[in-house]
Amino acid sequence: MYRSKKCFLSLMVFLLFIGCSSEKSASKELHQIAEVLNASTPIVMDEHTLFIKASVTDQNVFQYWYQVVNTDVPQTLLEGVDEQIRSQIKEAFELDKRLQVFKKHNTPIEYIYLNEEGETLTVINILPEEYK
Repeated sequence: MYRSKKCFLSLMVFLLFIGCSSEKSASKELHQIAEVLNASTPIVMDEHTLFIKASVTDQNVFQYWYQVVNTDVPQTLLEGVDEQIRSQIKEAFELDKRLQVFKKHNTPIEYIYLNEEGETLTVINILPEEYK
């Protein structure tokens, strides 16, 4: 009985270690992607949108940060952006092989839009099942 408890405990520690290593690997890979993207920011997407940075949360959520500029009514420019992102996400993942890392790690993605004062206008959350 004692031996089986010891084996079970060893197995649990081993599985926990593997899980943590996998999570650390995902975190490291996601942080590297954010670093590469951030090397060329800010990027002008169009006359009203800047891509300002990428980041990764402690829970390995990959975040794309945008700022809406050159408008007095930034919220109106974001009407329909949620539907647009959701409708294009699967196609983007099929066409761009660089996005496979998100599939590999089941990474949730957030698109965060700020106004020129840095206040959050909207956050669009994309779950892995939406792009797989």
